Amino acid sequence: EGDVLTHTQMVMNKSLTEIVNNSNLSRKDQVSIYLAALLHDIGKPVTTYTTLNNRIVSPGHANIGLFLAKKVLYLLKVPFDIEEHVLRLILRHMVAYRIAGRIVADLTFNGINVEYKKYFRLASELSLPALYYLTRADWLGRIGSNIEQTLNQIEVFRSRAEHHGLWKYSYKNLLETMISFEDLAKLGVEDVKEQKRIQYWLFNLSLRGKIQNREQTLDYINTYKEINNALDKYLNQLSLAFSMT
Repeated sequence: EGDVLTHTQMVMNKSLTEIVNNSNLSRKDQVSIYLAALLHDIGKPVTTYTTLNNRIVSPGHANIGLFLAKKVLYLLKVPFDIEEHVLRLILRHMVAYRIAGRIVADLTFNGINVEYKKYFRLASELSLPALYYLTRADWLGRIGSNIEQTLNQIEVFRSRAEHHGLWKYSYKNLLETMISFEDLAKLGVEDVKEQKRIQYWLFNLSLRGKIQNREQTLDYINTYKEINNALDKYLNQLSLAFSMT
């Protein structure tokens, strides 16, 4: 495909085909797939370089792209629930074929197969059908030698998700875990800048599957407050010690 722009255009075209051919997708999934196709590689221009053996690599482009995509979605005035879903798809857009390509030995720890746990965590973060069709579009929008092999792995991903009963799992929407500024004020966090800092921190934790419900959100806030209080106490003691010298 030559470059990121050409690849992105190809992926967007393929994503439209996937959406049209699968009318059972929800409207939210349809919009999320298309926007994720547009923005999934937005982090590549700032992360791409050529290695010593002339390989072109873009390490961390999904993570970097997350923040760039968030700005674009904000400017486009995309509804928050769709924005959140698109960002999760961007963050995980290389996971489907990788998890499906792992052998049993790689998914076994202390004699226990943890494949279900990995699929469940992923299904808790986003729509597996949306990830599946986005990943298909990503690989159909390429020119290369290993495309067929990867597409087969993507089919294994769907098969295993269905096997575990997670294909149509209803993932938790970030809105269910969010804490408002009013909530933070009631919890004793009254500084506006501090409230924004906490919300940004919680948002990124949720995108990475670290927060699944409101109770976990409150636990993280309490931990945050305890760390800040301990730090303030230490800084006050340090300041007092210096003032006495």
